[in-house]
Parts: sequence; C-alpha cells; structure tokens
Amino acid sequence: QVKGELESMGCRIKTSCRVKSVSSFDGAGHRVLENDGSEETYDSVILGVHAPNALKVLGAEATHYELKILGACQYVHRDIYLHCDQNLMPRNSSAWSAWNFLGTTSRGFSVTYWLNHIQKIESARPFLVTLNPPCVPDHVLLKWSTSLPVPSVAAAKAYLQLDKIQGKRGIWFCGAYQGHGFHEDG
Repeated sequence: QVKGELESMGCRIKTSCRVKSVSSFDGAGHRVLENDGSEETYDSVILGVHAPNALKVLGAEATHYELKILGACQYVHRDIYLHCDQNLMPRNSSAWSAWNFLGTTSRGFSVTYWLNHIQKIESARPFLVTLNPPCVPDHVLLKWSTSLPVPSVAAAKAYLQLDKIQGKRGIWFCGAYQGHGFHEDG
C-alpha cells in the first residue's frame, strides 16, 4: 500500500534489488549501482538492510555519524528451524508460552517460539520456530540462517542519535536494529 501511495504521488520506487553501492552527487541525488552492473539515479534512497550492510553499501562515503551510529550494532549468525518437534518445548504443556528459553549452546542462546499462540493458529499440530537448537529438530518444515542484531547498551545509545543521520544527504535507514531486533521493528 505504501509503494502504491508513493507512486501515485510521482515517486519511482524500486524494491528487492541487490545493491552494490550508493554514491552521492552534489545536490543531484544518488547513484545506485546494483550487483548486476545496472545503475540508476534517485533523489533519495532508503536502505532497508542490516546496519553493517548499509555501511558496506555506502563504503568510503559513509559519514562520521553514520559510521558511529550504524557501526554500534553488532550482529550474530543464527540457524532457525520451523518444525513441529515438541521435544524443544517444556515437558509440561501447561508451561508452554509464546517464547520458551531452552538454554545456551556453543553458538549462544536457544529459544523456541510457539507460533500457534503468537499467530492464533488453530491447529492441534504445534508450529514451532527454534533459534540455535541444541540438536536438529524432528519434523522440520523449513530451515534458514540469518543474522540478527544483538541488543546492547552501546547500540541503544547510538540509536537515540538516529536523527543525526535519518534523511541527511537524502539517505534514509530502516531495519530491525532500530527497535528490539524483531523483523516488525524494521
């Protein structure tokens, strides 16, 4: 809906592109170079990516404040499984909650989300998402890996200064790092 609204106002929107770099022209917009070699010029750019990826795309043109603020967010790699394995939930089903802490592994904490509860899924079959399980779950429906922001005091302090970079130079930043690390925060 947002894309349609902006296009109705004359904006040219391009999404889901793999951007290699963003370069600024003095007062004339931004050159966006994609991984496939194509390039276009835009008045403004929204970088909806992880903070380190935004810095990589900006390269040497990243400002002091962009480096300081976006560089404050650290990320950690996570293996994530969508599954139906109740062994990764509390033994007593009355103790099940939306989030279930399983403990720590060599790769960090392990937690299982109970999607039936979170998304009001009416099914006798439990749909579960586990980050960094201690073992590969049974009944895996989907596996993927991603990087997630690590909450920290330094990151929280840095993001209180986002106004120093948001929209400056015609570049906007958005991502889960600006909230609590959830996809919805992006």
